[in-house]
Amino acid sequence: WIQAARPGIQVDNWFTRDDATRRLGLG
Repeated sequence: WIQAARPGIQVDNWFTRDDATRRLGLG
């Protein structure tokens, strides 16, 4: 699983790792 910018929040069931990276602005 992965964590969003906020620690302790799992977002694996929200969107994929690649999409999460884009949403977090890391990609």
